This record gives sequence, C-alpha cells and structure tokens, in this order.
Amino acid sequence: MSNDQEQIPEYPYEGEPRRYRRTTGPLVPPPRPDDEIDDEPDRVIPWKRIGIWTLLAVVGMFLLVFLADKLIMPWYVNAGAEAEVPEVVGMPFSEAEKLLNEKGFEVKRDEPRFSEEVPAGIVLMQLPYGGAITKEGRRIYLTESRGVEMIPMPALIGRPLREARITLMREGFEVGTIEYDYNDTIMRDLIYAQSVPGEVGARPGTKVDLMISKGPSTRYSMMPNLVGLTLDEARGRLESAGLTLGVVRKKRSSFDRNVVVDQSVSPYSQVSERAAINVTISDPNAPVEEDSGEEDGDDDDGGEGEPEG
Repeated sequence: MSNDQEQIPEYPYEGEPRRYRRTTGPLVPPPRPDDEIDDEPDRVIPWKRIGIWTLLAVVGMFLLVFLADKLIMPWYVNAGAEAEVPEVVGMPFSEAEKLLNEKGFEVKRDEPRFSEEVPAGIVLMQLPYGGAITKEGRRIYLTESRGVEMIPMPALIGRPLREARITLMREGFEVGTIEYDYNDTIMRDLIYAQSVPGEVGARPGTKVDLMISKGPSTRYSMMPNLVGLTLDEARGRLESAGLTLGVVRKKRSSFDRNVVVDQSVSPYSQVSERAAINVTISDPNAPVEEDSGEEDGDDDDGGEGEPEG
C-alpha cells in the first residue's frame, strides 16, 4: 500500500467487513445489501407549488367573471338596437302584453301572486322595470295579480256556538252579530243560518253573522176534556194547558146553566200552544136550534124537507 492511501477502518455491515476507499472527493457510504435498497426514494409533496397554482386559478376565474360582466355583456346588449321598456304596471295583462309586443319585446308570464290592493288580472310587477333602456326583442317578465286570497268559508249550520267560534278563529275569520230566533228544523242552541254560506270564498278577517235556533216556533199541548165543567172551570183548565178560551156559544140542554156541553177540539188531541178553543155551554133560555132539511136531500119535485125540532 502506497503512502498516498490511508488504511480505511473496517466497519462491520451485516456481519461482513467492508472497506471505504479514500478518493479525492467526499467519502461515499458503502452500498447496502440488495434486500434493503428501496425501490423508489421518498417523494416530498410540493405544497407550495400547489398553493400557487390554486391561487392563480382563483384569480383567473375572478378576472373572467369581471370581464364578462363589465365588457362582454355590455357589448352584447349594445350590439343591437336599444329601446325603452314601457311602463305596464297597473294595466290589464292582455293590454300590457299587446303593448310590449308592439314595441318589439317578448312577454313571459311569471307566476301570479295574491295582492290585497291590486285587483285580479292586473299587472303587479314587471322586469325590467318601466323606463329601462335595453336591447330590442328582450324578454320582459310580467307578474299578474290574483287579487285577494280567498279562503273557503266553513259550513256552520247545525253546530253549537262554541264550536263555530273555534272553527272561524282557526280559519282566520271572526264572529259577527249573533241572533236568536225560532226554527222548526234545527234544534235549540244550534246555528241554523250564517251570513256567508259555507264553501264560499271570503277574505281573511271577514265577520260572519250567526243565527241560533230557539227551537220550534209551534208547540203543542194536549187538549183537556171540558165537557161537564162550568165556564170558569173550563177557562182555568185551558189556561193551565197553555190554551185560551175562544167563542162561547149557548145551547138549550139538560145540563145545568153555564156547563160546557161541547168543545171545538176533541179531548186528548194535540193542539197548537196558545190556540183559542171554542166551547158551547148550556142555557135553559137559549132558543131552540132549527135545522134546515137540506142535509136530508131535496125531494124529486124540488120541495124542501121539514126542519127538525
């Protein structure tokens, strides 16, 4: 071994001695065994480069949108002839559509909307607005009013007042005037009429007048038996039954004076409440009633029958 070379110390590697060789350059580490050599070296992800390219892409998109809005679109709009959009808000939709078509614009019907102030069928809104300068032939969007939103009125006939109040409140209506009257078809304390019929559209907040039944207007009583009672007793019996005494006739009879011998309504039958009942009382001084013979029929020669005693 020459003097120019120095002895390289031995380093045990995998149990086998290997030597480094002195060169003019830096020391080179000994190679590893084949089984420990990596197939590919570890790669470092270039995050800095990725961030720069992402930033450039965002800036490019922003510049593209800015140019499209400030340069391309104005150029496109101004490429053709310009015209002023007429004001059609407040006009009937058919007239507004005709006017815009005559000015060279295309009309597009937008979704109608409810309005408390604008009647149905009137243009509520337009886009672009009236007076705007735009390209001829541009599409104009018109919103038609549907008028006031109508809510179906609930049917309240046959319901009690409390239930009707709750139903009206839930639907957005209010209870108006409440009146009571007799009704022959609806039971007592139930609604038999309402100012706005059921299922008819009405504006929210509408007041509904209700008519409540007091029951049937005609009531019936049982006719008492008055025969054999004095006139005063008969009058009292009628008043107790809710009836009144009507016409009093007199008739000669075997009964004592002022005793009822007949009545206009049969006993124990139903009669309207507060009805007037006619009676016949006995009176020895009453004239004898004479019946004509017409009931027995006429004779063949046209003569009249004899009256009965």
